[in-house]
Amino acid sequence: MPVERIAVVPFDAVGHMNPQIALVSSFLTRGAKLRFYLATPQFKSTIEDLGKGGESISSLVLSDTEDVHLLTSPPAADGSDDNISGLTIGICSHTLQTLPKMLEDLRAFKPDVIVYDPFAIAGAIAARMLDVPAVCTVTVPNVGSIPIFAGCSCDGDKRKKLEEVRASKSLIDLGRRFEELLGFDPLETMLVMSAYLPNGLQLCTGVKSFEQKIPDFVTKEVFRGDLKSCYVGPMLSTQHRVTLKKVESSKKQWIDLDFPHQQLSAWKREGKKIVYMSMGTVCTSSFFWDYDGPLSKVYGAKGNGKVHCQTLWKRMVDAFGGSAEYAIVVATCTQDLDALAGTGLEDPPANFIVRRRCPQLEILEVADVFVTHAGANSMLESIAATVPMLVLPYFSDQLDNAPMVTRLGMGKHHGDPVKEATAEVLAADVEELLRRRPEIIEAMMRVQQEIARAGGVPAAVEAVEKYVEGFRGH
Repeated sequence: MPVERIAVVPFDAVGHMNPQIALVSSFLTRGAKLRFYLATPQFKSTIEDLGKGGESISSLVLSDTEDVHLLTSPPAADGSDDNISGLTIGICSHTLQTLPKMLEDLRAFKPDVIVYDPFAIAGAIAARMLDVPAVCTVTVPNVGSIPIFAGCSCDGDKRKKLEEVRASKSLIDLGRRFEELLGFDPLETMLVMSAYLPNGLQLCTGVKSFEQKIPDFVTKEVFRGDLKSCYVGPMLSTQHRVTLKKVESSKKQWIDLDFPHQQLSAWKREGKKIVYMSMGTVCTSSFFWDYDGPLSKVYGAKGNGKVHCQTLWKRMVDAFGGSAEYAIVVATCTQDLDALAGTGLEDPPANFIVRRRCPQLEILEVADVFVTHAGANSMLESIAATVPMLVLPYFSDQLDNAPMVTRLGMGKHHGDPVKEATAEVLAADVEELLRRRPEIIEAMMRVQQEIARAGGVPAAVEAVEKYVEGFRGH
């Protein structure tokens, strides 16, 4: 049976949406119609532009909240929510409020399949309610990387965390209200932020060697069945994608100047070792940058984004500032106009290039070492460019990706960067990675081959079609 009508339920964030868009847009050439169910209006115009004015793409915005990260809820007064992210509760609350509107629209649209993000629990609930095939696009490197378990070092810690989630008064109340609305409580058989369905297809942008095991008690007690997972590697599209908003002209600073490609090329010709550093767009976002709530709520983070980044930036300056041997490129990614104060980057050493945004793929073509948070996209781009990684993770799947990089021989990591990665340690780490560069490149090439075999978007399309054809209900 051809897949002709696809309902798409994203999590409105660039890193989550682009692989999902690459998948569903490939069905456009086959005549499929796409309908997006957007939690916020942030990407509405961009999504509809993908259809170039035709009727092949439409969208329904479910709320007027400007940013999906603002979907938070106040914690329960009894302290039972102290270890649960406000975003977790906020997503459930938002879903409860908007689900009737979404279900009504879905019944009229009559999708052949619902493609949804694991954060977007509404997609999983709707698929179950309507008994429609469900494809979950897992945009972290492995299905077993479960956000609520971020920072847990063993199954015992994960069980404790699950018990804390189940004890949340807010989630218990939301579950009761879901049951009144739907006739069942979806939170009993789903993990918020990992809304997998045993009879759905979990389509992961990583590869099999990245996989970590889901604890048996989670499979048995939560999902109540083994999951169907398919690893297809990165799903990329240069034509169809969403991007971050550009800095307003009135707010631009010197770090928003054009990137000095000629300077970087000159340093490379001189034989300087190029070290590129980026801590990503999440810990530098407004929510995480100045976060001052309980750290137990932020997916394994050990501090706010400001402390994490400013500490490590300063240590990079201390380690490499003024070096004749090294050239350092730093992408700050920050929204805070005063983010660099006190780090040494506000008046950078002569061997530093500092920009708010950098052309990462072009820099990785010449870089010798990548100092990275190991977000999924950055990690995969580093592998593609065979650039050894020094991983300084902040939170969530980065805490799983970091030891995986070390395990697969693609670099090294620090589990608690602010505590462990002093200026002296950073300098020694970079030197070590340069010495080990040949063996690291060899390891990365093995992973490249695995990624190539995984098949990307064409393999994903084939997997979706095969799954939909064989679907026998939830």
